[in-house]
Amino acid sequence: QLDESKHPEDTNKVIIKPLYTGFCGSDKGIWFRHAFKDMMFDSMERDLQAYRICGHELLGEIVETGSYSAKVYGYQPGDVVSTES
Repeated sequence: QLDESKHPEDTNKVIIKPLYTGFCGSDKGIWFRHAFKDMMFDSMERDLQAYRICGHELLGEIVETGSYSAKVYGYQPGDVVSTES
């Protein structure tokens, strides 16, 4: 959740709910590093989550925007966007 009053840098951020992700060769290599895999499973346990969506290339829906991102780029909740590395 964005909180511009506590974190001024949140003004230029967006929160995206992933709908689809790509899992490329570099992701596969990272997954097989025990430190990364342990970090993922530990965070799932800490957050009481049954799954975690991995991948750095994604299609998702914006669920929250900072004021700067909305004003300058026109991003709004409900917009569907994609990312790339």
